[in-house]
Amino acid sequence: MSRKEVKRKLSLLPHKAGVYLFKDKRGKVLYVGKAGELASRVRSHFGPSSHLGLKQALLLRKITDIDCVVTNSELEALLLECNLIKEYRPPYNVRLKDDKKYPFLRLSMKEKFPRLSVTRNSVEDGNRYFGPYSDVAAMRKTVALIRATFPLRTCPGEKPGRIQGRPCLNFHIKRCLAPCVGKIGKDDYRKIVGRVSKFLGGSGEEVISSLEEEMKTASERLDFERAGELRDRIIDIEATLSKQRVAGLAEREMDALGVSKSGKVACGVVLRIRDGKIITKDRKFFEGVREETEQELAGSFIEQYYDRPGPIPQRILCSVEPNDIELLEKCLSGRRGTRVSIHSPSRGKEKGIVLLAKMNADLEVAEKIAAHERKGKRLPDELFELERALGLKSPPRRIEAFDISTVHGEASVGSLVTFIDGVPQRSQYRKFRVRTSTGSDDAGMMFEILSRRMKKLADESLKLPNLLLVDGGKPQVGAAIRAMIGQRIDEIPVFGLAKKNEELYSPDKMEPIRLSRSSAALKLLQRIRDESHRFAVSYHRKVMRKRLSRSALDEIPGIGERKKEALLRKFGSPERVRRATLEELAATRGIGERLARAILEGTGTVPPSVPSQK
Repeated sequence: MSRKEVKRKLSLLPHKAGVYLFKDKRGKVLYVGKAGELASRVRSHFGPSSHLGLKQALLLRKITDIDCVVTNSELEALLLECNLIKEYRPPYNVRLKDDKKYPFLRLSMKEKFPRLSVTRNSVEDGNRYFGPYSDVAAMRKTVALIRATFPLRTCPGEKPGRIQGRPCLNFHIKRCLAPCVGKIGKDDYRKIVGRVSKFLGGSGEEVISSLEEEMKTASERLDFERAGELRDRIIDIEATLSKQRVAGLAEREMDALGVSKSGKVACGVVLRIRDGKIITKDRKFFEGVREETEQELAGSFIEQYYDRPGPIPQRILCSVEPNDIELLEKCLSGRRGTRVSIHSPSRGKEKGIVLLAKMNADLEVAEKIAAHERKGKRLPDELFELERALGLKSPPRRIEAFDISTVHGEASVGSLVTFIDGVPQRSQYRKFRVRTSTGSDDAGMMFEILSRRMKKLADESLKLPNLLLVDGGKPQVGAAIRAMIGQRIDEIPVFGLAKKNEELYSPDKMEPIRLSRSSAALKLLQRIRDESHRFAVSYHRKVMRKRLSRSALDEIPGIGERKKEALLRKFGSPERVRRATLEELAATRGIGERLARAILEGTGTVPPSVPSQK
C-alpha cells in the first residue's frame, strides 16, 4: 500500500468502537484488532518506523487494504474480534492452537433420560459439556468412576433400551436402573443426572451430602442393601476428592492460569479449582507468537479460552495481570450471568496455586523446546544444507533416485533407490525392465520408469518423496517432469545430477547449480547417485548373465546342463564357444569330436557336414 493510499484510508476511519482487519493484496486477512476508537488505534500502527517492532514492521510491508466493522461498544468489539480470529486465523494474531484433539464429556440433557458420553466437539445445543481433558487417561478413569457410582444408562440413542424390550446386563449388575422398562421415573433419574453434573463441575461435597441423606433414609426403612450400596459410593467419591484437595485453599470456584514464553514457544495452563480441589488441568499452546509479552498473551488466552461452551468460574487467578482486564471481566460476566473477577495475587494460598500453574506452563514450554531439539538432532546436517542449497521448503527427509543401465540398447534396466534421513532403505529399492524405449534414448527410458513409479505412488496413495534425483541433465529432468504431470503429481522437487562436472539441473533454472566440491550436501547427492548407479548396473549384469546363459547351446541335442557348464567354465561365454576350433571343443571333458562338430553346426560356425562320396 502506498503512503498516499494509507493516508486516504486513515482519513476515512470512524471515531467509533469497532474491529479493524488488515489484508494483503489477495484479500487474505493478516491481522484482526479491536478498538474503543478506531481512528486513533489504527493510526497507531502506522507510527514512526523507529518505534515499530519486527512483527509490526513485517505486517506493515504486507498490508494493502484496511477494513473496519463498527460496533456499539468496546465490549461488542471484543466479542467480534474473538469470532473473527477464530474464523480467519490471521497469521499476525496470537492464537490458541486448536483443541479438537482433546475430548469433552457430554451429558445429553435434551434427552428424556440423559446419558454420559465422550465427544470431541462442544457446541451450544442444550446439552452440558465438561472439559476439554488434555489427560485422556485421567478422563477415562473419571468416566469409569461415574459409571460405577451413578447408574446412568449407557445404551445409544435418545430412547433407552434394546429392541428386545428387556433390561440389559447393566441392570442386573446394578450399573443401570432400567428406565427402558419403567424401573425408574424421569424425575428420580434426573436427580442422579444432577449429581453427576455437580460431581463433574467440582461440587463433590454436595453429592456426598445428598447420598448421605439418601443412605440415612434407606437405613430408617430397613433397606440395608440399598444403604450399603450408597455407603460404597460415598467412600469411592470421598477417596477421589481427597486426592484432589489443595491444602489450605479457600473452598470456592476459580481457575488458576499460568502463562510461560520462551522464544516463539508459549503455553497457558489452567488449573480448575472447585470446592478447594484441583479437578483438572488443561494446557494450550499459542500460534503466531513473536514479540508479545506474557501480559499480552494472558489477555489473548482468557479472551479465546473462555469463548466456547462450558462453565466460566467466578474468579480467574493469573500469573501476570493481563491487558484490558476490566473489559475482559465485563465480557466474561456477560457470558456467565454473574460477576467474574480476574486477579493476579501477590501473596497467600492463592499466590501459591498461581505459581503452581505457572510452573506447569514452564514445564510444558521446556518439554516442547526439548522435543523440537530432539527432532532436529535426528536429521543429519547435510539435509539442512541441501534444503538451503536447492531452495526446498523443508529438509528432504525422503529422497528417491533413478538411474538407467544399458549397453547399446541391450537388456536396458532402471533402478530406484530410497534414502530416508540420509540412510539407504534397501527394502524400498526397486528394479525396472525397460519395455518400450529402445536404443540409447536415455531420456525416453527415464520417462518410462518414472511414469511407472508415479503411477504406483498415485494409485496406492504412497508417501511422496521430498526430492527426486535423476542421473543426467536437462533431458532426464524434463522426462521426470512429464512423468509427474502425466499422473497429476507436480509437487515433488526434481533435480538432475550430471556426473561429468557434478552439476545440478533444475526445471526452474536456466543455468546449472554448482555446489562446492567439499559441500556435505553434494557429497550426500553423490552417495545417493552412486548407489542408484551401482544398483542399476548390478541388475543389468544379472539380466545379461541370464540372457547369455540361455543361448544357442540350449538348442543342441546332447548338450545338457553339465556339458554346457563345462563349456562355459572353459571358454567363459557362449560367444567364445562359438569362436572355438573343432579341436578345442573336442578336447573339452565330456564333449568329443562328434558333439564338438554338432556345437559348431548349431552355432552357425561351420556348415552342416555333408556325407562323403564313395
